[in-house]
Amino acid sequence: MSRLILDGILMGYSALFRVAFVLVAFLMTGAGCFVSPISVARVQEAVEKVVQTPVRQEEPLLWRDVGQGIGRLELTVSTSTAARMVLYRFPQEGFSWRFAHATSSQRVSAWADQSPRAVLVANGVYFHPDNAPSGMLLSRGKRVGLRQFDLDRTSAMVLAPGKPRIIDTKTESLDIASLTEAAQSYPLLVEQGQARVQEESGKYARRTFFGTDTIGNVYLGVVPDEPVSLFELSQMLLKTQVDWMRVINLDGGPSTGVVLRTSVFDEAIDSYTGVPNVILVEKK
Repeated sequence: MSRLILDGILMGYSALFRVAFVLVAFLMTGAGCFVSPISVARVQEAVEKVVQTPVRQEEPLLWRDVGQGIGRLELTVSTSTAARMVLYRFPQEGFSWRFAHATSSQRVSAWADQSPRAVLVANGVYFHPDNAPSGMLLSRGKRVGLRQFDLDRTSAMVLAPGKPRIIDTKTESLDIASLTEAAQSYPLLVEQGQARVQEESGKYARRTFFGTDTIGNVYLGVVPDEPVSLFELSQMLLKTQVDWMRVINLDGGPSTGVVLRTSVFDEAIDSYTGVPNVILVEKK
């Protein structure tokens, strides 16, 4: 009787589901077990759910054109909180990237007001209480300060000449004498599409980061509201659907700030405190 019931149920399903039902029937009737109508109904219900439920495709995130070839993406990701990320994408060509430094600090919005040619101004790298950079910093070909992080464990960001890129100084050589715009920061958040931060530190802050993808686009992003850990940030970056080459963390916390000004779009996410060095992006 159980075989007849199963044959009736199997009509109209594909060959794949026929095989599945036969296996279920074998397991349920083996050793003389009785297959009740309730058991068969549950199997049928499970199969119908598989048949009727469409495969969910990951919908592409919507990038907004904010002028001059710049894209803007905003998304909120569930971490320990619901954290908002704002990400700006620049094409490889058409923009110049450089650092600016001063012996005194001021908020990112003030830096932007003093840099009318800049399309984007963002906080830069770590600094000491004397406002000198904590690691190596070169601006317009000149070394700023004397401090330097160990090259065998700290990553570096090179903005010019040529296309902006990130160098892992632990595995790649860095010819400091040939550089005009460069700075040290850490840690690497993502490399070749994989998260580099593997452990939760429990330290939360606003965040700023710089990155490149596999086709040469350059990115500057912030998590400006809800504080996140570096581990959470690395996971957030994987949800942007960007094919990342590398992403590096910049100074964050109260220093986090970015101002974007194009002919059609303005946005200011100001730092809570003054910063002595910033990244400037100008249209060539």
